[in-house]
Amino acid sequence: MTDKTASAPVSSMTGYANIAGGAEGVRWTFEARSVNGRGLDIKLRLPSGWDVLDGIIKEQCRKHLVRGNVSISVQIESDQADTAMSLNESLVRQLTEIADKAAAITGQTVSLDNILTIRGVLEEAEPTRQLETTIEAVQASITTDIEALISALQTARRAEGSALHDILKGHRQTLGDLIVQAEGQARTIPDELRSKLTQSIEELTRETDVSIAEERLAQEVVMLATKADVREEIDRLKAHMASLDELLGEGRGIGRRLDFLAQEFNREANTLCSKSSTTGMTKTGLALKTVIDQLREQVQNVE
Repeated sequence: MTDKTASAPVSSMTGYANIAGGAEGVRWTFEARSVNGRGLDIKLRLPSGWDVLDGIIKEQCRKHLVRGNVSISVQIESDQADTAMSLNESLVRQLTEIADKAAAITGQTVSLDNILTIRGVLEEAEPTRQLETTIEAVQASITTDIEALISALQTARRAEGSALHDILKGHRQTLGDLIVQAEGQARTIPDELRSKLTQSIEELTRETDVSIAEERLAQEVVMLATKADVREEIDRLKAHMASLDELLGEGRGIGRRLDFLAQEFNREANTLCSKSSTTGMTKTGLALKTVIDQLREQVQNVE
């Protein structure tokens, strides 16, 4: 069956990219990873106080990516202190009272240094105005690097998709050849059934004088051929092949539709196997199922 697939790029959902930059005494590193997913799921790890990046990153992901579980981590360092520390006064009072009671019992005092090392006594304060000013100063530069990061991730996914596209085209070619083979075998089914039936009747009536009328034999052959007729299944398989060519030519965002199409291919192959009345057709049907399973496995990686 002629390959009519176009050369539109197919994207994988697997990819990796990283980028580093800096401005105004602030340095940052972005790292992005993506794997297979039913939809577009974006997970971010941002430094404290930099929540403004959440919307920027997600907007870029939704603009360029269709599917996949995407994880992006952001590390930011600054030459200036971005946050201040605050004292949890309520906790200090409680700890001081406990320390005084302990000292009265044991005769040993608890130093201020000991109290300050207890978790929760010193807390990171809300972002200071200095941090807010820093974010405003570097936001444009960071946004540019975020765009570059997502673009690099998309490029990586397309590179993976290019190899995937070649594999899919190989499966498409094998499917087409098997469908042509099944179509040829279907034309010979009535003759094969007649030959088998005639041979069986001859074996059963060899020791008797019973004979079967040619008309009755023809009726039996028609009945058996009707049950074994797979022309509709082959026509639907050929229609699915046309849909496969269209999707591969379309390229972007075709993963879900390819998965559904693979299920339809499998449905027709199952029916063809169940109707098969010849060894040749059964072998072809099983070969179709094998290739369809391989196709569907690869389709899970397509965006």
